[in-house]
Amino acid sequence: MPSLEVTVTQFLDSPHVYHLVDVRREDEYRLCHIPAITHVPLGTALVGFLETASPHKTYLFVCAHGSRSLQAAFLACDVGGLRGLSLKGGMKAWQDAGLEMVQEDG
Repeated sequence: MPSLEVTVTQFLDSPHVYHLVDVRREDEYRLCHIPAITHVPLGTALVGFLETASPHKTYLFVCAHGSRSLQAAFLACDVGGLRGLSLKGGMKAWQDAGLEMVQEDG
C-alpha cells in the first residue's frame, strides 16, 4: 500500500499537483495558515466537502502535526474514492522549512 503522507520537500517539488486543504479548527487556521489554502475543518464540514469534491484532483490535507490530516486523507479515500494525502508533520513541518504563512488579525 502506498504511503498517504507527503513531505514538505515532495510538495515543493510538484506544488501544482496538489489541492491544499487545511482541516484544523477555525482558531488554529486564523493563527497561521498556508497562503491560498482551502479551509474545511475535520468533521461534518469535511464530509460535505468531500461529497462534492472533484475526483480529478489530488487533495493534500494539512493540520498542526499530521494526525488529523492523515484522518482526512483516509476519509477522502473512503467517502468518494478520492486521492487524499496528508502533509507529513503538518504546519509544524511547513514552519520549520521557513515557508510563507498567513496570520490573520484578531
